[in-house]
Amino acid sequence: MKKSLTLYYDPHEKETNGFYPQTFYSDGMNEIVIDFIFTDGCWKQDTEDCIDELDTTERNKILHLLNDDRYSSKIIVDPLGYLI
Repeated sequence: MKKSLTLYYDPHEKETNGFYPQTFYSDGMNEIVIDFIFTDGCWKQDTEDCIDELDTTERNKILHLLNDDRYSSKIIVDPLGYLI
């Protein structure tokens, strides 16, 4: 199962501190579509820009958007297999 989510990030923060996308838009943010695949019982990011970290609130919001009756997990990993 593959799902694509539109998320938002601060381009300055991405250049200086890391990539921390979120589910809501704020002024000055850029939009990005991030693909996730359900594999081995978890959601794995399937795009090149590795998410560095998600806070608990954003992780839960993203999992809510990804999970459904057939594919459900509390785990998100980056393309290299590290928990995010």
